[in-house]
Amino acid sequence: MATTDSSSSSTFSGDSWPELAGCSEATATLKCQGGRRPCLDVRLAGLTGLRFLEVRKAQLERLDESQCLQRLRDLSLADNALGPVVKPETAFLGCGQLRSLDLSGNGLESLPKSLPESLETLNVSRNRLEALDASETQIRRLIASDNRIENVSGGARRLQELCLRRNALSTLARFACPELRDLDVADNRLVEVDLLLERCPKIARIDLSGNPLVDKKLARAAADGSSKKLFDALRKGSGERRVVVASKEALAIRPHVVACVLRVSSPYVFAPDADDDFEALVGLEDLQIDHNEDLAAARKTFDEFLASQTRLHAKGRRRAAIGTHALEAIAWPLAYVAADDVDFLPIAGGWMREKGRVSARKFAADLAAGKNSSLKHAAKQLLAAPKLAHLVDARGTVLSVPPLSNAYDTRITLDTKSGVFLEVSAAEAKDDSHVRAAALHLLNDAIALFEQQAPGRTVMVEPVDVVYDFDRTLLRSSFPDRDELLSLPPLPDLPHPQD
Repeated sequence: MATTDSSSSSTFSGDSWPELAGCSEATATLKCQGGRRPCLDVRLAGLTGLRFLEVRKAQLERLDESQCLQRLRDLSLADNALGPVVKPETAFLGCGQLRSLDLSGNGLESLPKSLPESLETLNVSRNRLEALDASETQIRRLIASDNRIENVSGGARRLQELCLRRNALSTLARFACPELRDLDVADNRLVEVDLLLERCPKIARIDLSGNPLVDKKLARAAADGSSKKLFDALRKGSGERRVVVASKEALAIRPHVVACVLRVSSPYVFAPDADDDFEALVGLEDLQIDHNEDLAAARKTFDEFLASQTRLHAKGRRRAAIGTHALEAIAWPLAYVAADDVDFLPIAGGWMREKGRVSARKFAADLAAGKNSSLKHAAKQLLAAPKLAHLVDARGTVLSVPPLSNAYDTRITLDTKSGVFLEVSAAEAKDDSHVRAAALHLLNDAIALFEQQAPGRTVMVEPVDVVYDFDRTLLRSSFPDRDELLSLPPLPDLPHPQD
């Protein structure tokens, strides 16, 4: 069926665009549906008054005759075959008057290139998008529901309304939009919405329903549909709970993992580099010594802390692997996953930043073949594993590959002031209690060091939950719990494994 403006009548011919037979230069609206029309008809260019064009369910594959689109204000090409990318890429380059564009149901895997600055509304729902960079467009309204989007990044300066309903979003950590008013992220995989109100300060409506939110108050408010309760929960920080999402594959290799965040009430500076001579490489050994204090006394405390790290690691890191990271370098939530291999920039074994990223297996093989490496046993343990368990953040940055090394990207530096993220993991099935005890002792030692070097400052410990990737409402572990904070038990007197 063809619909034209009131001055036109619809007649049909035997060609693939029968709707054009009843059109004239004055035709303002044209709707075409069905049939097989792989490309636009050149006769469309003669409709100089055309402002609205709909070509729906027509198996449209290309937009070669795009000059016919240049006067349009509204264009709907829903349910065609334009994907995986719009061809040609310059199809919309000359559409300087286009206000709305509907490309839903086309099998697109990316946003079209060269969108006109005049465009205000873009509908790309029911496609195959897996990622969305909001900075690629300057539109005001973006509808991208029913795709496969796992992360959204960037910040569109003009975007006011965003619909990402029914996707696979697990984080909004890389998304910031200063003008956004309306956000629909219902029915995704969001566990938290870290600092959402700070990154989208003008937001007035949010739909978070149907997400496995860890924070119960936030989840109830989202389910109730109460804007007031939802915004109250977000303003109180309820939606900022930090979590580690663990996969079955990673837990099969290193089944015990706990984590927490350590903060100080006012900025406290950390030192940049760990000392590779110490086995306790990935502990808090690189806390800066205050040079205004008695250096001898400070060094004594520092060495005692290092000795504690070494004892907690045990010889060759066979008991547990301890990792610490600069909190501001991390995008939440984190994922504890496994892979055949992973490239990262290690800080252990004398590896220098200038050498660049390296395969974890190659790095481990070099350490295992070395003569003097204190990480030889850890390297052999990693090489013997069928896959490599590792910790990665929402940006894809590798934090650590235990028991081998932390990554340079999230190392503690002189600029680290917001806090420290601490993680402890172990491979042995019997090590669950030891992992928690080791983490508690590390906290205890760190707090003692803070109190000595920064008197009068309050040390705050924030629990981090570890949840399962197949059911993010199912808690694997939470550390520390209230009893652990109130009573730090002595470290179990476990025998050191023999070489």
